[in-house]
Amino acid sequence: METSWNKFKEVLEQRTNEHIPKIKIGGRAQPPWFDAESHQACLEKERLHKSYKETTDPSCKAEKYFKFSKSRSDFKKIASNKMASSFEDEDDSNLITKKFWSYVKATSKNTRIPEQIHLEDVHKTVVPETPKKATTAVAQTLTCDIGDVVTSVTVSWTDHAGAAITSGSGGYTIAQGTADPGTKIQKSTLTIDAATLPSVAGAGNPATYKCAAEYVEYLDSATSTFKDIVVNFLTFGVEAKGSEVLANTEATISCVVSGLSKQLEAVTWKKPSSGGVITDGIDSYAIVLGTYDLGTNIQTTILTVPAAENTADAVFTCVITSDEHAITSEETPVNSNVFSE
Repeated sequence: METSWNKFKEVLEQRTNEHIPKIKIGGRAQPPWFDAESHQACLEKERLHKSYKETTDPSCKAEKYFKFSKSRSDFKKIASNKMASSFEDEDDSNLITKKFWSYVKATSKNTRIPEQIHLEDVHKTVVPETPKKATTAVAQTLTCDIGDVVTSVTVSWTDHAGAAITSGSGGYTIAQGTADPGTKIQKSTLTIDAATLPSVAGAGNPATYKCAAEYVEYLDSATSTFKDIVVNFLTFGVEAKGSEVLANTEATISCVVSGLSKQLEAVTWKKPSSGGVITDGIDSYAIVLGTYDLGTNIQTTILTVPAAENTADAVFTCVITSDEHAITSEETPVNSNVFSE
């Protein structure tokens, strides 16, 4: 512990001597760098942020956000410069240590010494998920994973058009999430209302959303690079594949269901002319419900019609239920035709 502390102080003093201008500083109870200029810049930032949040007119919101973003950047630069100029170790070898921890305390909600301090910038890595398969029928949730974080970060999202997203506006809801101390990962989610999805898909498929992370506790920690969250919208479809075989022989027919991101909730088959629902294994009928194929986004269900039931042309029906497409018991006719020798 003592060796680590001495090494940390040695590196900190070395970097200070190399990069920080030296001036004499009188003792003050408040953080030495937070003077009237810093205070005014902070107030201006907060004023512009409030104005941006209260603006509902889309035509004005982008301009308001730009002004707030610039003010926030200006405040960070002022605070960082003020903090840097407050260090002085010419006469007191312990002074730099005191000033450093004064800065940490002033910029963190935690008054204790942190468990970890990184030599470089605060680590935060946005880990994009693989392209998400989505539908336009039900609300969709995108996930942004932020790795290498020990305290929670603020996550920003932009929509498919590149505009900043405000939670609770435009059919969007953002959940910031919290940093997991075990995995050092924070999961932020963006939920898109079902009513918003058709216009998003109509503007272009796939659609690309973006997310980025920023430590608000550390004024000199830059926002991470925005990462793409790609959304591929799936179109539901059922293709009937009938058969034509010799009368009084076994026939195989099927329904190919496309545009899926998971297994269908339910599949049933019906006999011709409202003859009722077919049960697998009864009267020699055989049903294969099928398994969702991740690569093709398809599930194929197959019905085997026994020879005794295949004496004339008939129309069977496959019935599909898909929650992700908001489809309940959709019926598709499938022909089973026969011919004679």
